[in-house]
Amino acid sequence: MAELSTIARPYAEALFSAASEKNAADAWLPLLEALAQAVSQPQIASLAADPRLSDQQTFELLGAVARSPLPPELAAFLKLVIENDRLVTLPEVAAQFRRLKNDAEGTDDCLIETAFL
Repeated sequence: MAELSTIARPYAEALFSAASEKNAADAWLPLLEALAQAVSQPQIASLAADPRLSDQQTFELLGAVARSPLPPELAAFLKLVIENDRLVTLPEVAAQFRRLKNDAEGTDDCLIETAFL
């Protein structure tokens, strides 16, 4: 199987393009990251992979994790990922989406750690 980053790239680029057209990248990123974090959890991943669940039930499960209604484009994206059995790529899609957003804005993420006595 191809690397996750290779599989995730077209999904991230298409989703970022749609978000950019709507000027919604800032709003979609936290939702996408919540979905990515959810599928990274073993319990949710095993539920989502259960063949007894329909695609619609998997979508509803993950939609509930977002805690906010998904915009129609993001909901359609999630349905596509589910139908194509690509849920495992969501964390990489979110990471690439963040990189595309940062590149477009000319920014970067950083982690600052300080020591207190």
